[in-house]
Amino acid sequence: MDSDMTLAMEKTSKAGGKRLLGWILLITMGSIVAGSLLAPFLFNGLVKLGQTDPRFAGLRDLEFDSVTSRCVLVVLLIGVAAMLKISGMMSREELGFKNDPRALKRILWGFLIGCLTLVCVYAAGWMAGVYSGRIVWKFNAITRLFHYLVGALVVGLIEETVCRGVIFGLFKRSVGLWMGAVLSSLLFALVHFARPAAPVGTVYGHWNSGLGLMGHLFGGVGWTPHFFPMVLTLFVMGMILCVFYDRYGNLYFIIGLHAGWVWVMRSGVLFFDNRKGAALRYLFGSCEEVVKGYVVLSASLLLLAVALYSWSRAKRIGASA
Repeated sequence: MDSDMTLAMEKTSKAGGKRLLGWILLITMGSIVAGSLLAPFLFNGLVKLGQTDPRFAGLRDLEFDSVTSRCVLVVLLIGVAAMLKISGMMSREELGFKNDPRALKRILWGFLIGCLTLVCVYAAGWMAGVYSGRIVWKFNAITRLFHYLVGALVVGLIEETVCRGVIFGLFKRSVGLWMGAVLSSLLFALVHFARPAAPVGTVYGHWNSGLGLMGHLFGGVGWTPHFFPMVLTLFVMGMILCVFYDRYGNLYFIIGLHAGWVWVMRSGVLFFDNRKGAALRYLFGSCEEVVKGYVVLSASLLLLAVALYSWSRAKRIGASA
C-alpha cells in the first residue's frame, strides 16, 4: 500500500513538473513575441516625440535594437511574475532569501572565494609574462575599485535572484535538480551574448520589425576564437552557482561568490596593462578579461568539483542525521 501511494505521488509530481515546464515555455515565448510586437509602436512614438518636442530631442537618436531589447525584458519580467504565481514561488523564502543568522558571513566567504579564484588566474598570467611586467596603477584607482565593488555586489544580488532564485528555481521544480541546473546554466551563458543588432539600422518600425530582429539576436557578438571557452566558462560558473545554491538552501553564499568574480574581473582590466603579443593567447585570452581563456575555465572546473563534493557531503550528513 505504501509503495502504491509513493508511486502515485511520484506520477503526480512528474505530471505537475511537465505542466509547469509547459507554462514556462509558453509564457517565455509569448513574452518575447509580445515585447517584439510592442517595440515598433513604442519606438515610432518616442522618435516622433523627439522630433516634435525640443525637450525630448535626444529621443530622435534612439536605436531600435535597444528599444526592442528593453520592451522584451519588461514584458518578460511580467511573464516571470506569472510563472512564479503558477509555481507557488511567491515568498522571499522560496526565492532563496531564507532567514539565516550567518547570511552576512556566507556572503563574505563567497566573496573571498570568488576573488581568490580569479586572483590566482591573474597571478599565474603575470608570473608567466602574459601581462606586462608591472601592475599599472591608473589615476583614481581606489575610487574606481570602490565603484566596481558596489557594482559587483549589485550585480551579484540581482543576477542571483533572477538566474538562480527564479529561473533555476522554476526549472528545478519542473524538470528536477540536475536538468534544471543544466538548462538554467546554459541560459545564463547565452544571455551574456544576447546582443541583437540588425545589419541595417531601423528608421521607422513596422509591425514586424521587432520579430525580424530576433533573427539577429547574437548579431552584436564578436565571433572570436575565445567565444567557445568563454561560453563554457560561463556555463560552468552557472553550474557552480546552482550547486552551491542547492547545497546551502539560500542565495547568500552565491551572491558573494558572483560579486567576487565580477569585482576581480573589472579590477584586472583596470590594473593590468595590455598583453605581450600573442603569448599564451588561448590560455589567458586576448585581453585582460581572463574569462576569455582556458585557464579560468580550468579553475572553474576545479571549483565545480569542490562544489559537487561539498554538496554530496552535505547530503550524506543530512541523510544520516
